[in-house]
Amino acid sequence: MKWFDRLPGPFWVGYLAAAVVLNLALAAAHWSVGWYPVGTFTRLHLLLGFQIPATLAFVHYLNRSAVKALDDFRPALIATEAESLSLR
Repeated sequence: MKWFDRLPGPFWVGYLAAAVVLNLALAAAHWSVGWYPVGTFTRLHLLLGFQIPATLAFVHYLNRSAVKALDDFRPALIATEAESLSLR
């Protein structure tokens, strides 16, 4: 996730690019063995290629949301600065 945060632009663009690359690699593997004609994609393989990056992007979003919520409620949190940082 840190690697995707360091990329320019929104983090989800990196995950979208990873999904496209994964789909192309999956399709190229199927084209090379003749499972379906070159240049065609099946819905099932597109779904499978997007599933892993989409799940990782969702986890990334949830982590960012949790950190933002913790920062927003920091004044109400009864904890030392070190404890707050360890929760973060």
